[in-house]
Amino acid sequence: MRNQTRMVFALSGSFAGTILLILAKPFPLLLVLGVGPAIVGSCVLATALLNIRVSAVRAVAAIFLSVPAYLLSFGGFAATASFFQQHGTKSSTLLSDLGPDIILGLIAAVVIASVLLEGLAFLLSKRWSTWAAAALAGGGIGSVALAYAVKVAYFHLAGPPEGSAQIVILFGPLFIIGGAITATVIGEQVRGASQPRILGELDHHASHGI
Repeated sequence: MRNQTRMVFALSGSFAGTILLILAKPFPLLLVLGVGPAIVGSCVLATALLNIRVSAVRAVAAIFLSVPAYLLSFGGFAATASFFQQHGTKSSTLLSDLGPDIILGLIAAVVIASVLLEGLAFLLSKRWSTWAAAALAGGGIGSVALAYAVKVAYFHLAGPPEGSAQIVILFGPLFIIGGAITATVIGEQVRGASQPRILGELDHHASHGI
């Protein structure tokens, strides 16, 4: 049952990431303003499908607060990439080049996002989990590494990526794999926090029944 629950969360995050990937080219603003609401919203939707209790007010607040959370992460990416560009690191022409400046910027964004996402998970679950924050950071860094591996493989097979391939190579792993990991980690934290409350209510009803 627990594995099925994780699968639902992972699929919801992957689905949200896939939608973002499809819409990224015609609506590039989604890359800045839409990632947080899509991923966090998919997690909230999955909790509803799994009958996991989450306060509607907290759920809506988490979705809205995910926008500034990702904006701060984006700011961390831009500042880090700019810092290394100004201190001798070769500047990447495109994001999809995934040069050292872009990779270091993405890692900085992942670390910032992991802390802020755990803050949103705390809002949903009323519990802070350092383990979950570390898992979010690890999953994000793994997604960056996967994006780089895909880029290298594509370059050797077909040459420099062009057009839509640039978007898919960079944002495919970040959105689809990263979205699945994020939704799973947050979802599991919310699920784990809801169980004691459910068990407490069952004990309460059972004692009154006796």
